[in-house]
Amino acid sequence: MTSPANERRVVPWIVWAAAVFVLVFCAVYARFVLAGIPHVHDEIVYVFQAKIFNLGRLTVESPCAPEAFVFPHVISNGRWYGQYPPGYPLLLMPWVALGIPWLLNPLLASLSIVLFFFLGKELYGRRVGILAAILGAASIWLLVMSSTLMAHTSGMFFMTVFMFGFARWMKSASITDALLLVFGMGMTLLIHPLTAALIATPFLAVVLSKTLSEPRRRWPSIAAMILVGFAFVSILGLYNLATNGNVFTTGYIVRYGPEHGYGLGRSGYTDMPLSASLARMNLSINLRALNLWLFGWPLTSGWLLLPLVIRWARTRQTLGMDLLLLSSFGLLLLGYCGYWAFYPFIGPRFLFEGIQIPILLSALGLSLLLGNRRHFFSRTRSRKLISIAVAVSFAAHAAWIAFPRVTDPPEYERLRTFDSSFSGVTGNLQRAIRNVGIHKAMILVKMVYSPHRNHDGGWWGSGFIHNDPLLRNDIIYVDGKPDALQKLHQCYPERSLYAFVGTLEQGLLLPLSLDGGRIKAGPPMSDRSGSRSHLRLLSDPTGLFTPYSEEFRRFIAGWASQHSPFEIEVPALLETGRKLKQSGRLEEAAFHLEAALQLEVLKQAKAVILDELAGCYMAMGNSQDAKRISDRVIDADRMSLDDIMPEKGF
Repeated sequence: MTSPANERRVVPWIVWAAAVFVLVFCAVYARFVLAGIPHVHDEIVYVFQAKIFNLGRLTVESPCAPEAFVFPHVISNGRWYGQYPPGYPLLLMPWVALGIPWLLNPLLASLSIVLFFFLGKELYGRRVGILAAILGAASIWLLVMSSTLMAHTSGMFFMTVFMFGFARWMKSASITDALLLVFGMGMTLLIHPLTAALIATPFLAVVLSKTLSEPRRRWPSIAAMILVGFAFVSILGLYNLATNGNVFTTGYIVRYGPEHGYGLGRSGYTDMPLSASLARMNLSINLRALNLWLFGWPLTSGWLLLPLVIRWARTRQTLGMDLLLLSSFGLLLLGYCGYWAFYPFIGPRFLFEGIQIPILLSALGLSLLLGNRRHFFSRTRSRKLISIAVAVSFAAHAAWIAFPRVTDPPEYERLRTFDSSFSGVTGNLQRAIRNVGIHKAMILVKMVYSPHRNHDGGWWGSGFIHNDPLLRNDIIYVDGKPDALQKLHQCYPERSLYAFVGTLEQGLLLPLSLDGGRIKAGPPMSDRSGSRSHLRLLSDPTGLFTPYSEEFRRFIAGWASQHSPFEIEVPALLETGRKLKQSGRLEEAAFHLEAALQLEVLKQAKAVILDELAGCYMAMGNSQDAKRISDRVIDADRMSLDDIMPEKGF
């Protein structure tokens, strides 16, 4: 029989169950919903850098014709590598080598649930630890973020290691716990340096204070902390020196220049310098996002903080650990107000490494709300039923209202929907090309959408994710810039040239040749495998459009016969539509604008086209359709601009 002492050391079955749930959910979501591939530019570059590390190198030589390989967040200045610190790509290395990079974050998230238990137990007792593990598994933010290949889950895991080491060191002053503390902080430093500094600063202030009050007891462990901490800082500095040319220069600055740095007045790669008012607005937006994403409960995710507030009000004082956790999360929140990119994406992502803090405090609040076990079970049946009903309703709201709300947000374009084409990247292009049977080839990827507002070359991620850093793979993908074709042919004469022109769902695969320096496209190639698990390869460019009427069908057929496939793109259709509108050729202008809308996916670009089309309709006397468009555009802050006129294909 297990003794009470041993029982207290055993991880409860419900914690293991929560950890297994997180592992299974995130792994299934990552593999089958997100298709097991990187989607966001950040994710793609992390995997790319892990591939470089697996070669035993920090960088590789820039490819021949580097202008054809431009990709967001990738540096190409004679050396080719990602802009990010090395921590997360180092963690990804074995998983990338095994072909399962999507499994790392689910594993780290599952381990974090167990760590939440140990951290809560150290700080507030066993019951709070158990509740923290349960609430962690119930966090829709933790589940969604940990299904991606973003670096934040690894940072969250190591920050939790840091806090656990801190909690133990405060009691023991042992060198082992000091090493645990500094290891967690050091790893986070190698992943997200600013985040590590902001979260750790209040804890390190307590470490300093404790050391000064107990110098003889604490100094041996402090010496170990300093030594190992210096090693981690040195690793980061030496990596910067080896890649970016300076110990203090980050890859962000090398890639985008000083504007990408920290502080007011910096604009990064946007056109809006950070001001105090913009920082306040970003703070408000991130707090609202945190309120939705943390647990997804009705009205607020902060219900369980109310018992803490009541306790603080009654005692008129906060417990030291409560204040420490709050100050750490508060510093993280306020510190990122000085960063120009502090806007939500997959929730308030820059706060994710500190998610264990609101989870712990919520667990503490729930523990206070429940009271002691005997008191809870002595409640009347009606009160217990009410408590159970509230818990079930909160869970139901999170699962069936909040979770769909954050994974398929109605106010954004379809690219924000968490699916196999999330963020404009799909694995279906590679599958379609494999089914055609092409080998030893180079494929230009030209998506017909408007350019990414802030990222040159951002649309060919569906190809870039498959490239080997040394370009040794059978199929090499390049950015779809026809101007680079001559140089690509000279650099890679042994490879056949093709172009994919289309969308994330369908397009044309064209064999290319050079005739006297001019690009010559052969007839489109088709997939004869009969598979429906990938994007559709078309035999005719008119297949990209929806012929909603005979007049529109004739227009598309005529337009396609007069333009090369490389001229099929939204900006060209928009520009021509504007010129025709100005010259009074309204019906032709409307057809051009409607064709552009059938292709476009970016919300901001759609708003511009829709504004032009509404004016065109109004001038044609079609006030009803003009009003349909205007009403939707006015309400664009709350709704997407998709399916405004589905009968016309947009």
